[in-house]
Amino acid sequence: HSRPTNCIFFVRVLKENTYPAPVDPEDIMRCVQWMDEKTLNMLTPNLLAPHPNTYTFTKRLAEKLVTDQFPHLPIAIARPSIVTPAWKEPLPGWVDSLNGPIGLLVGGGKGVIRSMHCKGEYHSEVIPVDFAINGLMQIAWKIGVCKDKLKEIPVYNMTASAVKRVPWQEILDKGRKIVYENPFEMTIWYPDGNHTEF
Repeated sequence: HSRPTNCIFFVRVLKENTYPAPVDPEDIMRCVQWMDEKTLNMLTPNLLAPHPNTYTFTKRLAEKLVTDQFPHLPIAIARPSIVTPAWKEPLPGWVDSLNGPIGLLVGGGKGVIRSMHCKGEYHSEVIPVDFAINGLMQIAWKIGVCKDKLKEIPVYNMTASAVKRVPWQEILDKGRKIVYENPFEMTIWYPDGNHTEF
């Protein structure tokens, strides 16, 4: 079936401005208060389109809720790219979850994940967690000291690609090297894994 072409999911460049939400978040919140789980599960695929999952859908609804409070509150929207382990703070490599690419690397290191569907030369749009947190603090400071009344809600796309562009193949190669030097306990299979385009 055809999907609308004006949705954020299909935008090639995510500009630093807000986009209209496909539905009113207040309506969604009212629906989940009275609908049973079976009905919600049936409606979810139609509500999500064109978003691939509830994560991206709810982020978009959250942006709408924040935007509705502007200019009554001193607010901004920050959109960090994929957050990865720390560069330096609190210590190099610090991580407290297995979300995103870290889960894939751990899965490969334990021998569970053998292949990832990806083009190795594609740029990994990631940001270390300490860069992201420091950026959020700078944004909060900037909004807090701003004396001029802003005409639009400030939106920041946060990524480290201007600092260092890293292709996925390099991430996989470095991850493999680290796990060979520092193997996990209780691996399922020889740690390896690579990407495939098929």
